[in-house]
Amino acid sequence: MRRRDKHCLIRAKECLSSHDWSAGEQIQAIALLARICEAQGLLSDAVALYINAIALKPDHPGYHNNAARCLTKLGRISEAADHYYATYLLAPEFPEAFSSALNCLNYGSSETLGSYQEAVSKWEQSIARRYYPNRPSYENDRSPGKPLRVGYLSPDLRQHVVGMLFLPILERHDRSKVFAVCYHVEPRFDEMSGRISRSADLWRHLFDKSDEEIAAQIRADEIDILVDLSGHTAYARPLVFARKPAPVQVSWLGYYCTTGLATMDWYITDIHSSGSDQDALFIERLYRLPETRICYVPYSHMMEVSELPCKRTGGLTFGCLNNIAKLNPDVLRLWARILERVRESRLLIQSTTLRDGPNRERFIASCLAHGIGRERLDIRDALPIDEFSGTYSEIDIALDPFPFCGGVTSFDALWMGVPVVTLEQEHLAGRQTLSMLKNLGLGDLIASDPNEYVEIAVTLANDTARLEELRRGLRGHFRSSPLLNHRQFTRDLEAAFRHFWQAWLANQPPSCSSENRP
Repeated sequence: MRRRDKHCLIRAKECLSSHDWSAGEQIQAIALLARICEAQGLLSDAVALYINAIALKPDHPGYHNNAARCLTKLGRISEAADHYYATYLLAPEFPEAFSSALNCLNYGSSETLGSYQEAVSKWEQSIARRYYPNRPSYENDRSPGKPLRVGYLSPDLRQHVVGMLFLPILERHDRSKVFAVCYHVEPRFDEMSGRISRSADLWRHLFDKSDEEIAAQIRADEIDILVDLSGHTAYARPLVFARKPAPVQVSWLGYYCTTGLATMDWYITDIHSSGSDQDALFIERLYRLPETRICYVPYSHMMEVSELPCKRTGGLTFGCLNNIAKLNPDVLRLWARILERVRESRLLIQSTTLRDGPNRERFIASCLAHGIGRERLDIRDALPIDEFSGTYSEIDIALDPFPFCGGVTSFDALWMGVPVVTLEQEHLAGRQTLSMLKNLGLGDLIASDPNEYVEIAVTLANDTARLEELRRGLRGHFRSSPLLNHRQFTRDLEAAFRHFWQAWLANQPPSCSSENRP
């Protein structure tokens, strides 16, 4: 923060505390100061002020929503979920707040909402169900072998991990099999948006349209298969899918759990990410791709693989570049056991959420409370996108969090020659790294229980020869794996679409109408 900005904030706080405000004026002043702090990146200060405003006016949905937004950025996800849900209860005309709460619950349960499964059922019953059509009909051409009109809907068709992973698939679609239509529902249009729009057969930028208007456009475009790339993440439009504007609706890529929508027919996963016991966790039918549910796209500025850091430093460095929201007490306690077993080792944690000073101290205190000594910690703010891969030149072994494991962060580590130790979970959100390791032939880095997790990490830390072998060979092995075979992945995805279409046709009566699945 610039010195002048900091001085202004100090003066504003002094004015707030010294002035004899009326009750209404005081609340407005607190809220204004909170917004200033948030704009300056002082998120912990902003949260404290929003909580103060809520204490004075607990029925104001905006204060709850603003507090939740800041708490999310700080990685205080359970608290954020509670405030998002409070926002919805106070302003039911703002259902997006409930969706934001659901997204937070991917990191764990909350006192207010309980588990994700409980909350998504409540969301479906109280919000989505009212939009389900009674007896939808479609004018689509029903020829079994025709090129399918596939619509992709997302707010993330831009410089975003979803846009980055989606573009190579869109570029490789067989136009004799798929006519691809992209529906972008977020205002930002950047260089990545331009590349996606040029690769689509039809591009529609519908950020200023209502859910009903978007659904009407999809019906008018006679989309056969509508693919949701975002679930309940920021700016997503799940209530478009509740209206069932396409005969077949599919969730893929950008979300890790059931959408809760009875109008969502399929969820695309893979044989490693979803065992047979996962079917009960999804309202959608699971379609398991034969290798992976996503392919990796290395950033163009990823650095070359470095030499093994411990050979240079003399000590072993474990590392994690995930959101600290994933680093819960169970994770920290397990990592403390590993550090205790590996002498002269340290733990490098790098995350955007550590930019905020008080939040950084809160996280360090949590590490200390769960057995990780301060002298073993290397805590860092995130680096710019064109520099972050350099951090892997300092990490020998990456430790995967749980129950919400790494996604692209695990891809990045493996691409940089850094092995990732993961703990197998029941839910898909905790099996992303597992699927990567299976595809790379590194199943021995997957632990079935916490004790095995510790043993794998300690054994690997004491095997410098294995670490060097992985460092030298992982990137080349990666290049020849299914994780970078975008062409074959696209063929597999197109086969899934054809399967969905044939299944829908087989269940249709001779007339032009079709009953909704619920």
